[in-house]
Amino acid sequence: MDLDLFPATFLYFPTTSRHPRGRPSYSLKPFKCLSKGAVDFLVKPIRSNVNQPRHEAAIFKSSIDIQPEWNMLDQISFLTFSKLSFSLSEPKDLLLCGSLEYYDRSYDHVTPKNERRLERFKYRNFFKVTTTDDPVIRRLANEDKATLFATDAILATLMCAPSVVDVNNQRSFFTLNALNEFDSKYSGADWRQKLETQRDAVLATELKNNANKLAKWTTQALLESADLMKLGYVSRVHPHDHCNHVILAVIGYKPRDFATQINLGTANLWGIVDLYMKLNEGKYMLVKDPSKPQVRIYEVPPDPFENDYVEEPLREGGEC
Repeated sequence: MDLDLFPATFLYFPTTSRHPRGRPSYSLKPFKCLSKGAVDFLVKPIRSNVNQPRHEAAIFKSSIDIQPEWNMLDQISFLTFSKLSFSLSEPKDLLLCGSLEYYDRSYDHVTPKNERRLERFKYRNFFKVTTTDDPVIRRLANEDKATLFATDAILATLMCAPSVVDVNNQRSFFTLNALNEFDSKYSGADWRQKLETQRDAVLATELKNNANKLAKWTTQALLESADLMKLGYVSRVHPHDHCNHVILAVIGYKPRDFATQINLGTANLWGIVDLYMKLNEGKYMLVKDPSKPQVRIYEVPPDPFENDYVEEPLREGGEC
């Protein structure tokens, strides 16, 4: 079964993978990401009387053109999503593979007054193998080891549609993601000042502005059975310099505690997946309604963007 959710497109296949410590988890790699924005904004003037002041109303338009041959199967409100529930038995590890690196604990002591330069790895490869191209997943699929194969990124995206040492010489496994500071002139929040004394307020603002992103990171940490999830607060050296960044702080949370804090329930997450699994074999597009709190499910051809998708050019200034 294929499931697509904008602004990213994914091939949605079935399975569990393995955690290096032998704990239940899922190993994940996204299939394909499209760089289109989720919503385009159009502004139309509304004039009831030419003598009255001009009023402008924002009209939200989906970033994709719904093709006439696409068959809309359902419209699901966010409220309906929030009521879904599915209980899952304890997962079983099928294979341990890959490797992890050790985390430098000195980053836990970084502060805005003692910032650390974000290093750039010019000679290091970061592989983003798709689910269908992953040789391990292919072998497990050929051996019928499971019925559903998916990466954590894909699974977390579907669920959220509405490295390694610790103290006492004990090893712990955690995820690490970075939040990027928006220009404080527009956001009104200067991280270099507020992270020192109002760290919770900064996180609350990020939860408000990037709820989906943080929910997906939390879901991935839960799927991977991580002991901790760490959030790095990263800012540009200068607002106009998109190549050089500094780390202002690194804060760790227990995934289950953080999930409770943001009202993220695992039974609900699996309930959403169970809803998708009831679809017939095929390829589907999940599209957020641009003006309503609901998601539309379309049945689409195998290559819905074969003729009209164009890769967006690099931003002005090119690569760093």
